[in-house]
Amino acid sequence: MRTRVRLFTAVAAVFFVSAASGADKKKLSIEDLTAEPPIAGRPVTGVTWIGRGDRFSYVVPKGAGDEAPSELWVEETASGRKTMVVSTSGLALPDEPAPEKAPPLEEKKTEKRRNASLEGSVWSTDGRHLLVSGGDDLWLYDTGAKRLERLTRGPEKEELPSFSPDGKRVVFVRKNDLYAIELDGRRETRLTHDGGELVYNGKLDWVYEEELADRDARGYEWAPDGRSIAYVRLDDSPVTPAPLVDFLAVPPAVDWQRYPKAGGKNPRASFHVVGIDGKELGAVRAEGDVYVVPGFSWTTDSRSVCYRILNRAQNRQEVRLLAVSEKTSRTLFVEEDPYWVNVVDPPVFLRDGQYVWKSERSGYAHLSVGRVSGGDPHPITRGEWIVDRIAGVDQARGLVY
Repeated sequence: MRTRVRLFTAVAAVFFVSAASGADKKKLSIEDLTAEPPIAGRPVTGVTWIGRGDRFSYVVPKGAGDEAPSELWVEETASGRKTMVVSTSGLALPDEPAPEKAPPLEEKKTEKRRNASLEGSVWSTDGRHLLVSGGDDLWLYDTGAKRLERLTRGPEKEELPSFSPDGKRVVFVRKNDLYAIELDGRRETRLTHDGGELVYNGKLDWVYEEELADRDARGYEWAPDGRSIAYVRLDDSPVTPAPLVDFLAVPPAVDWQRYPKAGGKNPRASFHVVGIDGKELGAVRAEGDVYVVPGFSWTTDSRSVCYRILNRAQNRQEVRLLAVSEKTSRTLFVEEDPYWVNVVDPPVFLRDGQYVWKSERSGYAHLSVGRVSGGDPHPITRGEWIVDRIAGVDQARGLVY
């Protein structure tokens, strides 16, 4: 594990090295500071472990801007051997049939061939397929056959996709509803049915994403057995819209953003579990002016899922466990502080009925271990320093990184 961390750091550092490191020394000019590519190099993005951790991948941008090409590279942790898997030029989307009625002549435009994007790409559990987005649809890239296959089709955009843990399905958000599609047969199932402009299922609204989820819009989590999904539902109808004026547009344009000002109403939040067949397996309506904290975690047997209720003052957080089959909730423990409780990652559940949790009860962020059966977690790290995050747990050896 330590070797992998060092390799991860090393590969990221390589791409920050100045492109001019071997050149003769000279004084920097304004042109040097604004040159393309940047003088400090261009950082990689999307660093992701593949499979059991013997490989990891990263995206190398080859230019500036959203339309710039990029390449996906894979590096072996043991040998350091690097392989370029695919570039965006190899992800050209097939030409679609012409529409039945052609647009008026003045509206016709010459369009260049489109390519799928590597940003936000997701590896399948077996490390063979890559899930990418292109033309507002989802596509599967077979890294062995080097073939791009369409997964979804339609005018609406698919967002926040992920593979099920068993690799048999992909779930995504379309028009604020959750959908699942089987990879074998491509059968699509709509999991929620009330999503819309003001109702979000499995996707966070602007305030939740910005303030509680570190700008990650995903609001759902697969059960380990791949048979159900826990998600948050947000109803923004109580929130007063605020005008955002774009003075650079001619004439100036106004965009209305629902933003809960201090003292104003928050979105109504609830927590749900849905089966892959679309049947609701459990629901918890949050009472009062509270938040359902984004970020959920399941017990290893997929029977229970953890969610958290945070009061609006954000000084009291209830860490709860929903038993799916019984449709009952209980409080595992409560985090309180006279001033503020920071939002952290959900507990990491272990096979032996324990869980690992990060807490600031001591005044510093440290790790604690508790039991699903009940009782407060007890600290396992101490000192005048903080634990930033849990990088992983080796249950066989009883180690946490």
